Amino acid sequence: MVKQQFSEESITEQPLISVITAVLNGEEYLEQTIQSVINQSYKNVEYIIINDGSTDNTVNILKKYDEQIAYWESQTNSGLYSSWNKALKHAKGEWVCFLGADDYFWSLDVLEKVVPQLNKAWPNSRVVYGKSNFISLKDSQIIMTHGKPWNQVKNKFLYEMCLPHPGLFHHRSLFEEYGNFDSSFKICGDYDFLLRELKRKDAYHIEDIIVTGVRMGGMSSTLDNMVVTHRENIKCRRKNGLLISYTEIMRGLLVYTYLSLRSTLGESATSHLADFYRKITGRPAIWTK
Repeated sequence: MVKQQFSEESITEQPLISVITAVLNGEEYLEQTIQSVINQSYKNVEYIIINDGSTDNTVNILKKYDEQIAYWESQTNSGLYSSWNKALKHAKGEWVCFLGADDYFWSLDVLEKVVPQLNKAWPNSRVVYGKSNFISLKDSQIIMTHGKPWNQVKNKFLYEMCLPHPGLFHHRSLFEEYGNFDSSFKICGDYDFLLRELKRKDAYHIEDIIVTGVRMGGMSSTLDNMVVTHRENIKCRRKNGLLISYTEIMRGLLVYTYLSLRSTLGESATSHLADFYRKITGRPAIWTK
């Protein structure tokens, strides 16, 4: 990103927002994602898309919206965080938001509603988030709403990624201070980046705005990737000078128990058991949705 220092006085009432999407074979949902950005009632938005080696119809979709996308390119497959870092080189916004290729802004006026909150948050908070509705791939129903107030999750965040990252707003100065995402991560690079700031500072929560719809079934929401997520969470904590917690040890035991059960019972039965455990611990089912 181009170096630019921001002071409290430099923030305008209508800041430029950079929305970034990395896509790999996203033809099924990408067009809805694009339309949810380019049709926003708030117009001071630039949309940047990095196509990470897609072999489906993704490029043709990008060409269709070429005039409404500020910048897009296709590259060889180098991973999510490398694509985000490449996009950041072209981002000029005061605030940066990452939107998955199968996610979408919940309403066409959501950025118009969010901007006054961004202005209110700065300069005390450089991370601003609202809520996300998690959507079932099977029937498009809302499974749960994610995004609790910061005072309720502040301590939990030191142990796991508990903020809804799709639609979370990063002030540009974060990247100037901390650099970009660590591309050695497969799943938890966003958590690692946010830990650099939030292990000692506060995020700002927008209580009453659903920012995004997030389809379940992304990289971190499969039983296979639970192992990767667990290992990368530990890597994040060590990298950011945090001790490995009892909670992380117990989570690891649970993850490997699920994998052991799957090898014995199969995918379907294990998914039902995992959701049964979620239900008895007061959480909605996600694995069978």
